Order: sequence, then C-alpha cells, then structure tokens
Amino acid sequence: WTADLGLIFDDSYRGPGLKVAEVLKHGPADKRGLNIKPGDVVLSIDRVDLTAKVNVSQLLNNKTGEGVLLDVTSDVKDPKAKRRVEVIGASRDRVSQLMYERWVRQNADAVSKASGGKLGYIHIPSMDDAGLEVFVRSLYSDHFDKDAVVIDVRYNGGGFTHDQVLNYLSGKEHTFFRQRDGGEGLVLRSYDRKWTKPVVVMANNRSYSDAEIFPHAFRALGLGKVVGQATGGFVIGTTSTRLIDGSTFRLPRTGVFTNKGVNMEKQGVVPDVAVEITPEDWARGRDTQLLKAVEVVSDDVRDWKARKTGVATGGPAPAPVPPPTPVGNNSGAAPRTPPTPAPMPKGITAPGTPREPEGRIPLAE
Repeated sequence: WTADLGLIFDDSYRGPGLKVAEVLKHGPADKRGLNIKPGDVVLSIDRVDLTAKVNVSQLLNNKTGEGVLLDVTSDVKDPKAKRRVEVIGASRDRVSQLMYERWVRQNADAVSKASGGKLGYIHIPSMDDAGLEVFVRSLYSDHFDKDAVVIDVRYNGGGFTHDQVLNYLSGKEHTFFRQRDGGEGLVLRSYDRKWTKPVVVMANNRSYSDAEIFPHAFRALGLGKVVGQATGGFVIGTTSTRLIDGSTFRLPRTGVFTNKGVNMEKQGVVPDVAVEITPEDWARGRDTQLLKAVEVVSDDVRDWKARKTGVATGGPAPAPVPPPTPVGNNSGAAPRTPPTPAPMPKGITAPGTPREPEGRIPLAE
C-alpha cells in the first residue's frame, strides 16, 4: 500500500524539491519535534532527491507504518538550513479521513466568516448511527446558541436516520421561562430540547438514498429550503439473491415515493435554489453552494426575528383581550339577564355544571 506523509504541497512551486503549503492537522507530519512548517521544502525522500522525473508515490509504496526519511530545508540557498527528520507513513484511509475533517473545518470557518459568527455549519457524513452522533454533538455542543444552522448532506451515501434528524429540527416555540437574572428559554427539560430556529439544507448530485429522503422530507415538512444540486436519484430498497454457483446479485424490492407520487429512484430531489460549482470556483477554493446557503438562511433569520414578539424577544406583547362585562356592572349599560337553562330530567346534571361528588360538603358561597 502507498503511504501518505500528511503534507499538502504547493502545485505552483517548480523546484528544487516539493514546497510545503500546509501540514495536515493530526497527520503523520504534525508531530512534536518534527517542526515542519508551511514554506519548508522537502528535498529528498529516503535519500532520493526529488526531481521532476521522480514519482513520489513509488517512493512511498509499502511504507505505511514505517519510518520515512525526509531532508527538509527552510531555505534552499542555505546548506546549513537543511535537516533530516523521520515521518511515520500513514495509510491513505487515515489521511482521507483527516482531509475530510479539514474540509469540514474550512466550511465551518467560511460560514462563520460570512455570517460574522452568527451561523453554524454541520456536515452529516452518513445517515447512520455514526453520522447521527456527529449531527447531535455538533448541534447541541457547538451551535445551539447560533441564529441558524447550515446542514450539509453533500457526499452523503445514505442510511436510515432521516426521521431522527428531522425530530431534532422540528421544535416549535410555545412557552418561555424568564429567570430573575435575565436568562430565558423554552419551558421544557434539557433532554427534550429541539432546534426551533431557521435551517437550510445543502445537497448535491452525490447525495444518495436516505440523504435524498432527508432533504425532501425537510422541505415537505416546511422546515426550510434546500440549496445546491439535484440529488442522485438513487433511492430504492434491494435484496441480495444467491445463485447456484455462489455468485450474488441485487434485486429491487421496495420503491420509495414522495407524498406527491414521485418515484425517488428515477428523479432526484430538486433544490429550491440551484447552484453549480464551476471548475474555476473549485480551483480557487470557492464553494459557491455554501455561500448561497448562508445567504438564503440569513434572509430566513431576518424574517424569523421579525415575526418574534412578546416574551421571545422581550418586545411588546399583544394587547390582552378585555374580559366580557359581568352581569350587574356599573358601566351604565343595561344588565344582561343570563338565559334560563332548559329543565333537565331528574338525576341528570346540566351540561357545563359540575356534579358534586357524593359525601363532599359543598363550599359556602
């Protein structure tokens, strides 16, 4: 297997060696004592000088878990700046996970920067228990105080947790505690908390299966808008059938249809706001889908705040409805005579009149 050093190199640098653009966080080169920094140049790997004709991947073949010697310098013109360090090669699977975490951090930073820290970002990697744990931990630990959240299910292969995610997002404000010290919150226990503020969901053509059901259901329930690309249209239940020679194939068994009768295996979920990322945007590292999602949910936040009144914002509460004028009032209006109730059969209490339990002494009037 080909190992990875956890170093991201500058493609524009033409040599000698490879110039470090970034040291992958928690990667094999991100270790105390190595002191490899952006701007350093790797001159050789295992004593092989890095020229334009050298294939770096070949030098790292079968080096997973083994020490790899690097000659590194901070100044290619100064021979005294050259030093040798040893990096333990990591598997591509491990580095792929670290690159994913880097992508999530960059997205979260972009959302925070674009919104002035008022919006949160959550990427759900899969619709399973692991993905659900990521979502719940991020929602409650990192973003519960935000004005809104951007939920991203791009590159999500599916699973079967859409209803659990929706359950956390479907809270409605109804009654509020207001504490003496100024604290305020919904009238519920901490373990019953749900998200009640604006949300936007992002999807693309690599959102599959349950990651397509989720954005459809999110929109069908009126929880918010979907931004990005139409999903893949890969929503179907299959079963495995074994043949006499031991081979297997998958057989479609269960179709999935929307509440409007659309077969989700044939048609992906079309977003409310369609955004394509061009190759030029990719090259510049600009995620136009993410920026549009921030714009859409920011508008929703303004509308949501405008609708909030009373205890929820500390603003003016609606004027109370005056009670009806009692009989015998002193307002000058003629008193209204209450209607005479119709006679009821013996032993039957008139509707709306509570029956006194047997053996209880009536209260004095």
